[in-house]
Amino acid sequence: MNRLILIYAILIFSCSTGKRISLPKNLNDKIVYVLPPPIDSLLKPELAKRDKSVYLALSQEDSGIYIIYVSTQIRNNPLVSKSNRSLFIDGKFYPLSLDIDMVLGTTSTAHEILDEYRREKYVTIKKRFTINEGYFIPFKTDGQIVRNGHGLSEGIIH
Repeated sequence: MNRLILIYAILIFSCSTGKRISLPKNLNDKIVYVLPPPIDSLLKPELAKRDKSVYLALSQEDSGIYIIYVSTQIRNNPLVSKSNRSLFIDGKFYPLSLDIDMVLGTTSTAHEILDEYRREKYVTIKKRFTINEGYFIPFKTDGQIVRNGHGLSEGIIH
């Protein structure tokens, strides 16, 4: 009887249909962001159309509205490739860039900055300007979607 219960338990656990989620090796070193469900639902089909070189950019407007952009070209953007933030959507982790990265972030390495500082030179700050265009969703933190679409996000009515 005990043997039968053991076999039954092994069959139940080995035939589990749970989702398998692969975790990036350095996930514990990242800050993970989760969007409200309505925004997550709109992003899933858009992300499914794209290849792996996708990142998301998040900006905050003065009026308390956030805008999430689906962007590409991770390899060419060191502010994204070196980011310690990920956005969790549908069992996957996507690199995340914040608008403050573009304002105060630099593409200079820590070594370059420290080297110039030690030589008592004015620290040269390398910048990268990014225009976020493509699919975007302006939303409020409670999940209310302001609108969504493709193109530049200029002209959002607050």
